Parts: sequence; C-alpha cells; structure tokens
Amino acid sequence: MHSGSLNAIRSTDQPRVRGLRESGNASLRKRGLSKERRLVMVASLLADSSRVRILYKLLDGNAYSASELALAAGTAASTASTHLSKLVAGGLLHVEPRGRHRFYRLAQPEIADFLDWASAIVDESRIPVPS
Repeated sequence: MHSGSLNAIRSTDQPRVRGLRESGNASLRKRGLSKERRLVMVASLLADSSRVRILYKLLDGNAYSASELALAAGTAASTASTHLSKLVAGGLLHVEPRGRHRFYRLAQPEIADFLDWASAIVDESRIPVPS
C-alpha cells in the first residue's frame, strides 16, 4: 500500500533511529512492563482513527509540523497536539524542535512496516467488521 514510502523512511539515519527505538523500549522496560503489555499500549495508540491518519501522513519519511498533521488528521490543532503527545510518549513518533515549531516523524522504520502489514490484513477483508 505504501511501499514507496518505506524507502524514504529507511533512508533516514539508521543509528539515530536505532538509538530512539532502544531508548524507548528501555524506558518501557524500566517501568516493568512485559512485552505483551507494551504491545497493548501500542495497539491502544492505533485504536484512534485520527492518530492512524497522522501516522499515514508520516509514511513518506518527511517531518511535518503539528498544524500540518492536524490538517491531515482532520482535527483541531489542540486535539492533534494531544494525539501527537501520546504518539511521542508511546515511542511511535520523534519530535524535532526547529525554532518556534516542532516537527514530527516516525521514530523507527518498523512502524511503517507494521502499518503496511496491518493495512494488508484489513484490505484482504478477513477481519469481520463489528456491527
């Protein structure tokens, strides 16, 4: 679905991304959370359609401002800010301050892989839609 975007994300500085991933996982481990609990936390972040739209916007590998991501998510700036804070705290996004603005990007390329995988499962319509 977004295979072209994966190359853009993978072309980022891998040691920097690896360091973010390791530090994010380490902070979750310090809290004593099991692997299953960490998965539940990530799944809960993906349970909101606005947050998923934000993540899909970031699949091209670029960093975007909060206002650009609010527009992509179809939410008010204040709502998007709350979503962005949750995604950063959950280790899915990395924030880069630039002057007065903050720019967001995917924290690791595996997030794009996961979104592509999840989209493929949904596209295959094997998962029943709750009524």
